[in-house]
Amino acid sequence: ITISAIYFAQKNYSLSRLNVYQFRELLEKVQLAAATLDREARIIFCNDYLLIITGYSREEVIGQNWFNLFAPTTPEQDRINFLDELARDDLGPQGELQIQTKEGDCRYLALNNTILKDTKGNVLGVASIGEDITERKRNEEALHLQSAALNAAANAIVITDISGII
Repeated sequence: ITISAIYFAQKNYSLSRLNVYQFRELLEKVQLAAATLDREARIIFCNDYLLIITGYSREEVIGQNWFNLFAPTTPEQDRINFLDELARDDLGPQGELQIQTKEGDCRYLALNNTILKDTKGNVLGVASIGEDITERKRNEEALHLQSAALNAAANAIVITDISGII
């Protein structure tokens, strides 16, 4: 019985190691931005896609404060609120976030957050994964501007095709 228990324990251990490897491989290759932050908002993990869309190398990102690197214009009170919500395990599970690339461009992410805890329930940090929604946000802004322009137009507007048909 002991030999059987050791065999199954070893087999389950190797399977769990395989699952961890597969999970990490998925996070590295998926076309979604993924990052893990500690309780002080230092970046302890980021995947390749986040690096691609922001233009940074892994060496430039790991260990840096999220806000200083990706959101330098975030007001201090918003930073404090984030850290307080994280510490209280009260961080919202979803949200949209504006980030800045290495070149200074703005990108938007729709994030899903998971609070990370130790075995005693103490908050260690947060893992976030999200979709780059920059193009959608830009399209929404363009539609909003067009709508505002149409509503503000003092004269009648007529749209025709190249034949002059309204």
